Amino acid sequence: MLTVCRFEEEIELDLHIFLEKCKELNYINNSSIDRLKLYEWPETYAQFWVIWLDKKIVAISGCHKLEDLGNNYCRIGFRTCQLPYISNYYKKTKYNFHSPIWYHIIPLQIEWALQKNLVNCVISINSVENEYFGKIAAKTMSKLEKFDIVSLEQEVMLYKKLQKIYKINVNNFFKFYNNTKIIKNEKYITI
Repeated sequence: MLTVCRFEEEIELDLHIFLEKCKELNYINNSSIDRLKLYEWPETYAQFWVIWLDKKIVAISGCHKLEDLGNNYCRIGFRTCQLPYISNYYKKTKYNFHSPIWYHIIPLQIEWALQKNLVNCVISINSVENEYFGKIAAKTMSKLEKFDIVSLEQEVMLYKKLQKIYKINVNNFFKFYNNTKIIKNEKYITI
């Protein structure tokens, strides 16, 4: 069974085990606490959540206030990462809610942002789509645009990288989220 919680310092040792696995998989931005930017901002400015499975952290995702775009922007899905085998935990859905992070963490991040009056929830992806994860992210955003869950807002230099900024249509996100039935994949195998 999957469990979701906010990151707390008490679980940092467990997080290091997860980050080691990320390092082995060459997930560069999730290979260390520094690369993750876990303590980059105060808790009032940013928040991370983790997903547990079988007493191990298998995914992480953060969000943070994004003043580079304006006072009421929040970057959702920051340093999002899940171990490869967890992506098959649920049967596929056309709205991407088969992803445990999209189903369990992204709604919490949006709620966190709205509580802080950060009403512009955005996701950023690298504009250069020549790497494997860049292609996946671009394909996912394109699919979600068709359902008006996200829309391309702008392309901007952000943290020294050209980024595409997708605004989340919060109403549509929760409309599809609330109407999606998630079914555990019977073929799921824990590694």
